[in-house]
Amino acid sequence: MRWEELLAAFRSLGGIADNVRLGDGPFGRGIFPIDANAPARLWAPDALHVRVADIELQGRHMSVKDAGYDPRVRSLFEAYEAHFGWGAGGYEESYAKQAAWHALPAGVVAAIRETGALARPAQRFLPPDDALALSEYLASRRFLRDGEFYIVPLIDLVNHSGGVPGYVVGGGYGVAGTFRDEVLVCYSPNDAWSIALNYGFAAPATIAYSVGATITLPGSMRLSIAREILEQTVEHNLRVPTVSTSGDQILLSHLVLGIESAKDLPRAIFRTLTGRAGVSQSDYVFDAIAQYNRLQFIALLRLLRRYDGALARTLEDAVINQLEALCACIGAKTL
Repeated sequence: MRWEELLAAFRSLGGIADNVRLGDGPFGRGIFPIDANAPARLWAPDALHVRVADIELQGRHMSVKDAGYDPRVRSLFEAYEAHFGWGAGGYEESYAKQAAWHALPAGVVAAIRETGALARPAQRFLPPDDALALSEYLASRRFLRDGEFYIVPLIDLVNHSGGVPGYVVGGGYGVAGTFRDEVLVCYSPNDAWSIALNYGFAAPATIAYSVGATITLPGSMRLSIAREILEQTVEHNLRVPTVSTSGDQILLSHLVLGIESAKDLPRAIFRTLTGRAGVSQSDYVFDAIAQYNRLQFIALLRLLRRYDGALARTLEDAVINQLEALCACIGAKTL
C-alpha cells in the first residue's frame, strides 16, 4: 500500500488529512506539511480507533479481533500497521529496544526503579519476545478514551515535542496547526524523565516532577510523594496535586519542582498545600526535596557514564533534560 492509497482509505472512513505527507526528520519518520505556509490537519474520528485489547498477533502479523468493527476499519488498520507501522520496522525496533532495556546493568535498573517513574515496572526490564515487543509497541502509541486504551491510525505517526500544543480532542484525536517544518504534538504532561522511560527517547520538557520519595518532616509527620501526575485538582485556577493524610503521613499525588513558563509557581503551590496540612518550615522542606532530586539524577548520570550503548546515552540525555527542568524554580508568587 502506498501513502496516497492509505490517505484515500482513511478519508473515505471519515478521517481528515489535509496538507500532510510522510517523511523523515530529526525524530525519525514522521508527518510533515506539504506547504509549510498553510495549515496542516490530521484527524481520526472515534470510529477509526481500535481497542488495544482487540489487537493480536497472527504469527508476526498484527491483526484485529472480530469484535464488531466495520470490516473496512479492520482492513485499514491492518494495512496501515503492515505497511507503515508494526510491519514496516516497528517490530524490529520494539524488539531491539526491549533487548536494550533488559541488558541494562543491575545498578542502573535499581536506580531507575527508585525514581518511581515507570508506568510499566513489571515488564520494563524483561527479556524480549514477540508478545512483549507488541505490548511495548502498543503502549508507546496508545490513546486513552473513556477508560480504555486505543490505537489511532496515522495520528500515532506524529512525533513529540514538549514545546507545542497537545492533541485536538473531541469525537476523535487529531493534530492541527501551521508548522514551519515537521508536524509535532505534545504527547503528555509528563516530564523529561518519564518520557524517556515510557516512550524510549530523550526530549526536553517544560516541567519537572519530583521522584517518588518519603521524607521525615520537622516534628513527627512524614511526607510521601508519588508520581501520579494525572491525580490532580483545581485551586486558584491551577491544577495542583491531591493531598490526603493517613496516620502520621501526608500523601501528595505528585509534586511539581520546576515550570519553565512559571518559575514562581512550584514553591507557591507547595507552600499552600503543605501549610494547609500543618507542615512547618515549608520552604526548607521544599528545598530539601529539590536537592534530593538533583542529587538522585546526578548520581544516576555518573552511573550511566560508565556504560556504552545507545540506551545509556538516551538516558543520559534524559537526565540532563530533567536537571535542566528542575532549575525552573525561582521565588514564589502569592496564591
